[in-house]
Amino acid sequence: MSHFKELFYFIKDPRSCKRVTKEYSLFFGYLFLFILLYFGLAYFIRISFKEIDVFTLNKKNGVSFNWFFFFKALVLAPLVEEIMFRLVFKPKRVYFLVILLPWLCVYFNLYFFIFGLIVSAFLLFFLITKYEKVEKLFLKNFTVLVYSSSIVFGLIHITNYDIEYSFIYIFLAFVFFLPKIIGGLSLIFIRIKFGFVYAILTHSFFNLLPMVIYFLVSLLG
Repeated sequence: MSHFKELFYFIKDPRSCKRVTKEYSLFFGYLFLFILLYFGLAYFIRISFKEIDVFTLNKKNGVSFNWFFFFKALVLAPLVEEIMFRLVFKPKRVYFLVILLPWLCVYFNLYFFIFGLIVSAFLLFFLITKYEKVEKLFLKNFTVLVYSSSIVFGLIHITNYDIEYSFIYIFLAFVFFLPKIIGGLSLIFIRIKFGFVYAILTHSFFNLLPMVIYFLVSLLG
């Protein structure tokens, strides 16, 4: 019950989450809780909107199970996404500098070359010369950034699932991606309370379960 209570206080005020060390049994308790919340909510949405599958991997893209796919899903994606979305939730100058690289790659991938360079140069300048102000601004808007990070994290996974684009999809997009948003909040909680490595491990486990489910469904189908 204390797990739910602490999670409730975190959602209400993310600043309430305190770091613990060497509490491995506590970590597994939260991991089990987040698995229930994440996949339970995803399954509820799936059975409520039968034409929308937000529970298994996208079959339209022809998912191929090979070593690179497993490496990308279980190692590379969790590492990169945790750097991009959760690393700075224990603010340090070096963490702000580290996250510039993957976000710059995103800008390049989206062809926003000039915009990406300007933003990165601007952030780099302030991180080097005005870090104290950046950290103060970050901490002042900590709660907003926690929720913003989780929402963006949820929405960038739009291509992961089988969704028929329609009016109902647009109208209820937030509902469909609520499991990922909750997953983002859960990972921030883990990152703050247990550390960055634990957030990566949790993220990897979140990615592993849908792969297992997809594989089992394919075998049974």
